[in-house]
Amino acid sequence: MVASDRKAYFRSVSRELQAAGLPVDMNKAL
Repeated sequence: MVASDRKAYFRSVSRELQAAGLPVDMNKAL
């Protein structure tokens, strides 16, 4: 995976988590 794909993946995951009502801190997740 190239970095841009990985960033897009984490953005999509964070959107799903936020939609589920979970707090998301991508700085800690990465």
